[in-house]
Amino acid sequence: MLRVRLTKRAIFIHSLLPFLVAAYLTWMPLFSPILAPESDGYLNFSSFYPLGYPVFLVLMKTFSGDNFAIITTQVWLFALAVFYLSLSVRKNTDSNFLGIIISLPVLLNPLVWDVHHTILPHSFFLSFSLFALAFFLSAFGRAWFFNLFAFGLCIGLCVILESFGWAYLILLVIAPSLIARKNNCSVIKAFILPFIVCAILVGLETATHHGVHEGQRDKLHAPHVFVSAILMETDQQSPYAEKDPRTRIWTMIETDLAQVRSDIWQSPDFSSRIEKLKTYEQGLRDTFASRELNGAAALLIKTPNELRMDIASARIVQDPLAFFYITFDHYRALWHGDPMITYPLWAMTILCVVIGLWFWLLRARFNAMFALAFVSALAIEAQTLWIAHVGVGPADIVSVLSPLLSICFLSIILGFYIAFVSPLRND
Repeated sequence: MLRVRLTKRAIFIHSLLPFLVAAYLTWMPLFSPILAPESDGYLNFSSFYPLGYPVFLVLMKTFSGDNFAIITTQVWLFALAVFYLSLSVRKNTDSNFLGIIISLPVLLNPLVWDVHHTILPHSFFLSFSLFALAFFLSAFGRAWFFNLFAFGLCIGLCVILESFGWAYLILLVIAPSLIARKNNCSVIKAFILPFIVCAILVGLETATHHGVHEGQRDKLHAPHVFVSAILMETDQQSPYAEKDPRTRIWTMIETDLAQVRSDIWQSPDFSSRIEKLKTYEQGLRDTFASRELNGAAALLIKTPNELRMDIASARIVQDPLAFFYITFDHYRALWHGDPMITYPLWAMTILCVVIGLWFWLLRARFNAMFALAFVSALAIEAQTLWIAHVGVGPADIVSVLSPLLSICFLSIILGFYIAFVSPLRND
């Protein structure tokens, strides 16, 4: 097993660039407003959002009423995350150069600089995603209590920061087995501690949310799932009784939207289809049958979003393949920015996940960089699939995830370098 002793010189080398970039981001001129349209929801503890970020905002307001203090904290947390990731790579490869190579494209990526200058949870989510990868890599090298504890804590923090953080739960299943095989310990030991820490943190957030909002957690994803279910390519009969108020809404879906569905699904190519789909979804999300939904919700003692999910679930059960098809279109659309750039990155992450899962099922041992590439690709694909399903997440998720994409790409290259060009020594 590789044993690396960290020196003060190594710590200084790996901290220098992240902290210099943080200093620059702290004092650089801001070219976009600090407050986004969604910021008010977090500042006012909206029931739509998890409590992680609103609690942070309250704590920051306790110490400073200046929004700039929030931005500064986000910037320096990001720098600290990149620093520790770089240091974790160094601990697993005994190479300062490889650690710096991993951190450079993450730090110098202008696509995400504005993320840290906006009062939204995206910055914290990115930082704790990097921390999760760093602590996974540390646990991969040494399955110590602190590394496993911190890995589970970071996954839990991602869940309570963003609703699509739930996609990271798959990492709690895959990562412990990689750690166990590397350290010759039981999978239960590597799994149980991160899982318990994550479960306690998410449980506390759920209980607190229930208390703060008196049991109401409105479903932010309900309009997207509902619109996807009413626009999928299918004709269905209402499963509700004739006098059930949902039957009238179902009839409106089948009659009023028949021409809309035909227009979408008879499009000649994917680009035109996805443009029509986005246009119709935007128009129908909050307006379609709104009066009927409010009336039915009052009769059935439910919220309109709960009613949307009831109807959507009934339609999905009747034709799950049609819903899978429209969800796949949403997923593909997330990677449809500039096909010359995004499609190769998409192919890279899919191949990395597929090949990684194949070797994981074969119980093969990964070197540290291949393990990092596999876990980062899995995190990317899990997030994009989740966002495609629920429709809640950054508008340009590929740009936001570009740090993870660069980590995945470089880890693959460095994994081959370590495996075939310069194998690691074992002490």
